[in-house]
Amino acid sequence: MAEASGISYEEAKGYIRVRELEGVKIPFANPDLLWRMKSRSLRPKDQGDLCFLRVLLADEGRQPPE
Repeated sequence: MAEASGISYEEAKGYIRVRELEGVKIPFANPDLLWRMKSRSLRPKDQGDLCFLRVLLADEGRQPPE
């Protein structure tokens, strides 16, 4: 995918966490990138995700990105 929620791959690639599962490396968006993507959405299910991310970031002693 070249772009999602107005964020290009080039911009997003610095916010990727890679986890390995059974020898396969899987890239995931980190909480900051997820926040940026979901905060631009009007979908009701993304609002619940934003509440979760707000708590996750607060537990890390951080505020959501702008």
